[in-house]
Amino acid sequence: MGQYLHSGRCIPTWSDNMRHVAEKDLVRRTGSKEVHRRVFIACEGYKTEVHYFERLVSESGRLGLYGRVEVVVMNRYRPERGISDPKRLLEMCIDHMTFLETKMCTSNLFRSIVLDAAGEEHKSMIDSMMGDRRISDMTDDDGFLNDFHEAAEFASDYLSERGVEVSVVFDDHMYDPETDIVFLVVDRDQGKERPAERYLGFLADCYDSGFRPVVTNPRFELWELMHMDDVERDLMEISESRNPSSALKKIMKRRSMDKDDPDYDYLVDHLDNAMRNSVPYVLDLDKLESEVGTNMPDIIRVLKGTDTRS
Repeated sequence: MGQYLHSGRCIPTWSDNMRHVAEKDLVRRTGSKEVHRRVFIACEGYKTEVHYFERLVSESGRLGLYGRVEVVVMNRYRPERGISDPKRLLEMCIDHMTFLETKMCTSNLFRSIVLDAAGEEHKSMIDSMMGDRRISDMTDDDGFLNDFHEAAEFASDYLSERGVEVSVVFDDHMYDPETDIVFLVVDRDQGKERPAERYLGFLADCYDSGFRPVVTNPRFELWELMHMDDVERDLMEISESRNPSSALKKIMKRRSMDKDDPDYDYLVDHLDNAMRNSVPYVLDLDKLESEVGTNMPDIIRVLKGTDTRS
């Protein structure tokens, strides 16, 4: 994978992109010129986790999430859904945040944006468009488009001439790495595909990129379980199991919790339960490599404005 150096960070020159699916300025008032910190939340999962954070954002006032932050929840574009890999999420997020910070867009990122706008049924047409000499002329030696808006106009015209009407746009938020926070929400979910060294490498790459990893071991569903009443014994059973993932699955079935379609109303209404129940299981990220727990409360504290980290 080719790389170029920008602002002291090693940035991949290819990746797919992420869309902003929910956003809300929690405190900004009309006419205010004050610039507030932004919090970007990117999830390895494209459904449950994303919908959970969407609901937190929409219910922010009622939940007491009054931190002076603008929250942006992101999700992968449709062609990238179904791919579960923390390192891949990190690569996509680096590319995304690089564009928001510098307005420099890779041709591969641009392809993802156009493909999502037009639909995967037009993939061959878009591949032909990306091979057009005019796109090549807009692309520098490092694979970055010289002018995103010129490329977007070209793509719209190219597709329109072939009977596909689309508007190629990109979520144009600003990102300031000096003040803003990017959370990457992933599962530990130990197994052959996620050995310890790969997990620790993911953490190191997050730190190098200035992002905050949020990890739940074994899976995000543990955090969901923490929203329930009288769950202390269940959590202990999971933490003491030789196979925490299997134990979690069994307990969710016993409690009639649907992994693919959780009761989001219940979850957001019982956020305080989760914060209390998680206390014995809020662990350092290195311990989450092998121990059951989560650092999900890190996000909640930021949204509540009670985070003490800079």
